[in-house]
Formats: sequence, C-alpha cells, structure tokens
Amino acid sequence: MAGFVAFTVLIALVAVERIVELLVSKRNLRWSEAHGGIEYGHSHYPFMVALHVFLLAGSLIEVWVWQRPLVPVLSWAMLALVIGSQALRWWCIITLGHRWNTLVVIVPGMPKVTSGPYRWLAHPNYVAVVIEGIALPMVGFAWVTAVVFTVLNIPLLMTRLRVENEALATLPAAINAGLSGLETVVVEPRQGAIDKACGEGLMPGALESLARIGVSPRGLPFHGIRYIAGENVAEARFSRTPGRGVRRTELHGALRQRASELGVRFVADRVDAIAHDDESIEAAGIRARYLIGADGLHSQVRSSLGLASASRGSKRYGVRQHFSVRPWTDMVEVYWLSDAELYVTPVDEDLVGVAVLGTAPLDLHAAISMVPELAGRLDGAPSASTPRGAGPLRQRVTARTAGRALLVGDAAGYVDALTGEGLRVGFAEAEAAAAAIRAGLPGRYEADWRGITRSYRWLTNALLWTASQRRLRSVVVPAARALPMAFVRIVDGLAY
Repeated sequence: MAGFVAFTVLIALVAVERIVELLVSKRNLRWSEAHGGIEYGHSHYPFMVALHVFLLAGSLIEVWVWQRPLVPVLSWAMLALVIGSQALRWWCIITLGHRWNTLVVIVPGMPKVTSGPYRWLAHPNYVAVVIEGIALPMVGFAWVTAVVFTVLNIPLLMTRLRVENEALATLPAAINAGLSGLETVVVEPRQGAIDKACGEGLMPGALESLARIGVSPRGLPFHGIRYIAGENVAEARFSRTPGRGVRRTELHGALRQRASELGVRFVADRVDAIAHDDESIEAAGIRARYLIGADGLHSQVRSSLGLASASRGSKRYGVRQHFSVRPWTDMVEVYWLSDAELYVTPVDEDLVGVAVLGTAPLDLHAAISMVPELAGRLDGAPSASTPRGAGPLRQRVTARTAGRALLVGDAAGYVDALTGEGLRVGFAEAEAAAAAIRAGLPGRYEADWRGITRSYRWLTNALLWTASQRRLRSVVVPAARALPMAFVRIVDGLAY
C-alpha cells in the first residue's frame, strides 16, 4: 500500500509540474503575441492535452484498480529516467526563455536557438516526452498505459515535428518575399500548361502554401480521405479547411501566370551541363548566383550535379486517367487491392481522376475491374484524357545541395505517392530554398529539407513497408477502421 501511495504522490507532483508549465506557456504566449508571434497547427493541440491527461490518469487507474505489483529495481530505474526527463524538459524551457511554449508559436525575425540541448538535438523536449511517456507509468508497472500512450504519441509527434519544422523553414520566405529583388529565370523546354501523372488532390496545407504566394487554382473541394478494402471502409475528414482536386494543367497554368505577374522570365531551353565556381553557376547558357533544380523525378539537374543515387528494392509506378462522370463523393477514395492502390479524386463538377500505384506492369482498367462498385460507376463514362504514367517513384539522392545549386520537389528525392503529400512538401521545400538563397546560405537548405520532409519520409516508408508485406497489407484498412481517432490524427497530420 505504501508503494501505491508513493506512486500517487509522484503522479500528483508531475501534475503540479504540468500546471506550472501551462502558466509559463501562457505568460510566454503574451510576450510572443506582443512581438508579432504567429501560431501554427493549432488543430493537434487539444489531442495533445488529452493524451497527456490520459498519461497521468491512466497510470493511477491502472495501478490502483488492477493492483499492479511494484518491482523495486524497475521502479527506481524508471524514477531516475523520470527525473532525467524532467531535467531535460526544464533545460529546454530555460534555454528558449520567452520563446518556449506548449503551442507552436514563431516570432518573426528571431534567430534559431542553437544553445543548451539544441546544440545536439533539434527537438530535445520531445526526447523528454518519449522517455517520460514510458518511464512514468512503469514506475508503478502500469505497462498498458505506457504502451497506449507511446503508440498514440507517435502520430502526434510526427504532426508536431512537421508543424514546427515547416513553421521554422517557411516563415523567412514569407517575411522576405518581394523584398530582395532577385531576378528569376525559369528554363523549361516545354511550352504551355504541362501535364503530369499525379493524383491531383491538393491537401489543405498545399492550398495554404499556394495562398501565401497568391495562387488559387480552380478545382473541386474534397473534405477527407476514405480507405476502402472490400467491405472494410475507414474515413477521416479534415478537421479544418478542405483540400481541392485540381487538374495538373490548371495548377501549372495558375503558377505560370503568377510567376509572369512577378516578372519571372521564361526561357525555352534544356539544362544539360552545369558549371559553377565560388561566385556563380551557369546552366543553359545563363550565368546566375544560384540554381534551383525542380525538374521532377528524373531530374537532369540532379544527374548533372552528380547527386543521383541508385534506388534499392522493388520499383513502383503510377498511371492516371480522367473520366467524364459526376463525382459521387466529397472525399478522395483509396481502394486497397491485393498488390496496388487505386486513387479516385474529384477534380471538377463532371470529372474524376483515377490513378493506380503499384509495381510494373500496371493496367489501370484491369485494376478498376477488380473493384465492382468503382467499375459500375465508371461504366460507360467517356475517357477525358489518355493514360499517363510516371516512375519509378522512389528516387534517392546523396545531398540536396551542391555549391550554389539546390534541389527542390521530386528532384530532391522521392519516396512514394502513397500518402498524397508530394505537392504540399514540394511547396514547403520551395519556400525553404528561396529563404536560404535570400539569406545567402544555400547550405542550410539541407537541414531545412530534412526537417520539412521528416514526417513524410517516416510515415510513407512505414506505410510502404507495411503495404509490401502481404499479411500486414490486409489489415491496413481494418486497423484504420478499428482505430478511427488515430486514423483521423494521421490524416490531419498529413493534411496541414
């Protein structure tokens, strides 16, 4: 009984510490707002609060109700980790000073903190959270709470890391836009609006990035993602704003028009050889201070710079085609077949795009025929475009920068289209690259790129590996259906 009481006192002390954190956070928020601070990604915050309340309450309930046996050696070891995690947490709070907050708040013009624990870790506070999430309940051998908290904390931390990294990387570009007076030239051999095989679903975060540069392409809103595998259906609606299905040609036209309005010059040529020195870089007969290679999966710029690396594992491809039929849903539908995925995206009032992802050979119409419901909806619908393919999707690179050259978008390396994040991530990379150039520090883009793409790379690789395992693949949709809140959190983390 004495051990249970001691554990209760420990939980109470941690609860008091959390209250102190909230008071410090509230004070710091007032300071940040007074200095023009901007909050990012608030939608995940209530879930974070609820999860940390669960950690404390769940630990107590499990110990007292289930009468967990206390193991002295384990309890003392876990207590030492709890104390260590609290010390690390408060080291972070003291190091950040007024800029520390439980919310994600960025103050324009403030430099990135690189002292204290931030000399070695980008997010030391989250190291403390992970350690505490396991150690605190295990002091009382509340292993169920430790497991549940840790599993639910994974998508939350992925969302939090993405929000923080994108806020840190994109804000300088937003602040300095239009102030530097850089002359920009786009070298592109193809003329007019360029089409590309892609899912054409712009996530809400991608639309926000486009809005920051004054672009709003015409399309059809969609409000979430629906996974379908036979009788199993899992839905996740976006918590805030909708996404938008946009024809790739429409998006390219809107981007080109906006670039022309800003004085960007277009040159009909191809980049082959690249020559650079300490002061400039030359490509397609044009000498400039910097070069951004944003020329897609099979980037010639990447190859010319010697940054391409051989990809391992099975190769996946994509094929997309449009059909003239009225959309039957306000969501992007993903049909999980035995060895491929079918994506259906509403892109106009009388148009849907259907794409299949998988290993070669790919047959879009054969894949559609494997889903009777989808085949019935498309039966007799006229084709509105010819099939267009892309791949192999996975592209590896050795680095994203080489001297005065920076790689952006698919050219910077690509995992897969499985999560539908390509455009959102690409837009964030473009902003970070522009910010690095304006600052005259192209080398810092490498670290910015890793931060921006971390959650995308982790989640896509994990889902891709799961999908490649036949037994695990069959439980993806049932698991999403059985854990709707976790599915919603993951989709929201991808969306914003």
